[in-house]
Formats: sequence, C-alpha cells, structure tokens
Amino acid sequence: MAGAFARTGGSGVKVSLQLDALPWHDIPDMDIAERGHGRTERRTFQVPPAS
Repeated sequence: MAGAFARTGGSGVKVSLQLDALPWHDIPDMDIAERGHGRTERRTFQVPPAS
C-alpha cells in the first residue's frame, strides 16, 4: 500500500494484514477535486464495501 493511508483502530499489524488482503485491484477509484485560495487539490481514493 505504498503511497496510501487508512485511518483504522486496533492492532496495527492485524489491521495492516486485513487491509493487504482486500482486493484493491477490483475496487474502483474515486476522485475529488477541491478549489480554493488559488489552488486546486485533487484526491484519489478507494472505498471497499462495508462488511
């Protein structure tokens, strides 16, 4: 998950293993563009389905 982050709770190792096990290549990317103060910020993220 280089270059990515997730806010989670619980044991870091356990959560990291669970996140690594998700099928990230099957989850579509979502984009948000925000403009303000003379600049544009673009964020791309993935949201897996809740289980």
